[in-house]
Amino acid sequence: PFKSKRDYYEAQISAFIKHVKYLPLGHHCFFAPGPARSEYDDDAEFRKASDWWSDFVTVQSKIDSSDNRAEYIIAGEILSDTVTGWADDLLNVLGDHEHRFAIHHPNLSVNNIYVDEDLNITYIIDWAFCSAVPLSILLTAPGLPQSRHEVDASLFPTFEHGFRHALEENTRRQGVGTATALCCMLNRSRPMWLLSRVLSFDSTTDYHLFKALWDLTGSYDQDMAEFFRSKQSSKNYKSLHSELKEDDQTTEQVARLEGEYFRDD
Repeated sequence: PFKSKRDYYEAQISAFIKHVKYLPLGHHCFFAPGPARSEYDDDAEFRKASDWWSDFVTVQSKIDSSDNRAEYIIAGEILSDTVTGWADDLLNVLGDHEHRFAIHHPNLSVNNIYVDEDLNITYIIDWAFCSAVPLSILLTAPGLPQSRHEVDASLFPTFEHGFRHALEENTRRQGVGTATALCCMLNRSRPMWLLSRVLSFDSTTDYHLFKALWDLTGSYDQDMAEFFRSKQSSKNYKSLHSELKEDDQTTEQVARLEGEYFRDD
């Protein structure tokens, strides 16, 4: 359905912004991301931190508030302004091949990949949400054990070696491009992996993913927090915030939800 990679990225970001405006945000709080298990020494400490986070975001219904929604919209607008530039950088690597789309499995994980006794892949299952994507999205190292997990830096060279080996014969036969160019795209694909995680709402740490994108691309001279503050003081933001605020819960509704949540404490 997409005529170009620009159409693809614009559609993804448009869907992201519409989700933020009109749908429940679940556990997504941009400037107060939920704790990650990797930050804690044991499960007990992680559960305690998660409980405290839940307490914090419940007070004043922070997650579905106009403040949180507006911050996500600012993030979406920043992505809209910069994503085509990242894709154009990759276009310089593959030339016309970057205009091609390919079938992409969005949920590669240890649960969906079957191997034989020699560790050869025999089956890949769970293709229910596959779609056609630009090569810049396709050629990212899959996260393991789950797709939301970024591949460990120490494992990336091993993945690249296997990727290059598999390409050697395939690229000559099908004319998709050279193995060197495709591997170069793979090496420069981290922004696109981060982007796909942000846009899919497949993380409790959207802020950290977005901050990594901000630091990698260097599209703005300002500190990220300062940039957000400058956007929040703009006339357009104030108008947007006023519009979103019309759908905020009333003080009475917030108090009732807080009372129900903390009733057993």
